[in-house]
Amino acid sequence: MTQIKQVPGRLDIVATKGDKLSILIDFDIDTTGYTWDVKAVHGTTDTAFSVASATDGSGQETISMASSDLDLISAGAYSWYMDRTDAGSERRYLAGDFTVIEYYE
Repeated sequence: MTQIKQVPGRLDIVATKGDKLSILIDFDIDTTGYTWDVKAVHGTTDTAFSVASATDGSGQETISMASSDLDLISAGAYSWYMDRTDAGSERRYLAGDFTVIEYYE
């Protein structure tokens, strides 16, 4: 029997407390008109990423988190996800581990 899988891609992120986090995600489709919900889930709290979309139909999305937001997350292992909505359809595109480490000199 053939299986069809529609599962999100896995992308693990390791970030350092106090740093600004910025990641360019390059989809191979036109994402014009998509609305994104991107969050780090830590404990009972979610922290939203900012999303900047390319306006040329290239499918490039930059997710970022300000250093002040990242500094509020305790060092530890958590999870994150990137969901999209388009014309009433929802789908999780990416998800993975979200690890926050302390800054070391």
